[in-house]
Amino acid sequence: MKNLTLLSLIFAFIFFNFNTFAQKDEESNESNSNPKHINIYSLGEKIETDDYIIVIEDVFSKMDYLKLKIKISNKTSEYLLFKGDECVFKLDNGNFKSKEKSVFIEPFDTKSKVLEIKGDGQNYHVEKFSLEINGIYKVPISEKSFTASNFQLPPNAKDFVAGPFSCILLGTEQKTDETWARFNCKYNGSNVGFINPAKCVAQIPDGQEFSTVNLKSKIEILTAGDDIKFGTIFQIPGKIADMQFTTLNIIWKETFTESTTKPLASQTASFEVDAAKTAIKNK
Repeated sequence: MKNLTLLSLIFAFIFFNFNTFAQKDEESNESNSNPKHINIYSLGEKIETDDYIIVIEDVFSKMDYLKLKIKISNKTSEYLLFKGDECVFKLDNGNFKSKEKSVFIEPFDTKSKVLEIKGDGQNYHVEKFSLEINGIYKVPISEKSFTASNFQLPPNAKDFVAGPFSCILLGTEQKTDETWARFNCKYNGSNVGFINPAKCVAQIPDGQEFSTVNLKSKIEILTAGDDIKFGTIFQIPGKIADMQFTTLNIIWKETFTESTTKPLASQTASFEVDAAKTAIKNK
């Protein structure tokens, strides 16, 4: 009798576990074939080096895409450049890259970027994957400066060159107490170009120089082929010069500079489906 009872318990245990595994397998197959099902992934620890801190958030996928947000905090007094399209998503069914624009991270600042892979007839609804974090570069500020000819106002020319920068005057106005000029400049180099409008000065005929009043204008950063518009504003007391009737020269000094990028070591982050969060999300 005892043997029969023991056998019954064993068969019941086997049957229960078989049904449980079968149910889980059925649920897994259903979720993998359901285009509306969303996988939520567990988040790893932050990645920290001497140069930056990386935090990855909001990691989820459906059959037709996989997406996450990467937040990078710059710990240095130099710029960081993040090229998201150099990161590699590593799945069991292949390696994939997102198509994202580069972003510059100012000293001691934080920037976020969404990375996404999608399409190409792939199924991104996976149980686990890893992200190879490439494309982080350190960019020293203004390694090399370029001279440019003084730009006369009223203008006797509309364009000028400063090393790999080509610029054109968009407009200008000279009034008694204020003069402004606006330019468009393109960076034709292969590194990283900086334009700092606060560096230029206006010189009057007797040689006196006056700084631009927009000293808080931000430094513009350009990669190969980029162009930007920027302005300069000068104010000179009327007792010194009436700018409306004075020939001025903009002296560019260190307005136009360039730096090379220095690649930083790659990092890897791994992710697995968080079953509890995934179940809640798909209720």
